[in-house]
Amino acid sequence: MKYEDVTIVNCSVCGEKYSPGSAKIVGNRNNSLVVHIHCDNCKSSMITIISKNPTGENTMTMGMLTDLNYSEAVESMNMKAIDADEVLDIIENIQ
Repeated sequence: MKYEDVTIVNCSVCGEKYSPGSAKIVGNRNNSLVVHIHCDNCKSSMITIISKNPTGENTMTMGMLTDLNYSEAVESMNMKAIDADEVLDIIENIQ
């Protein structure tokens, strides 16, 4: 999938049309694009996963509001996953 294939039109928070360049690719996984979108009008941001549905059309499969800026979103995509032992260590330390 290429970025040119993707059309994201309106902000899900305020409904305003996104300005050109407001959507930036964070990463590409499993034939899906992870995209960071920032609304110039209400200053909200979202991260969404866009993939192709069985008919070949683009579909937003998941979107969530975020306080991450684009650079932080890219950095978070490259972070190592937390394993079960690390989760247990965190739980033990907060008890």
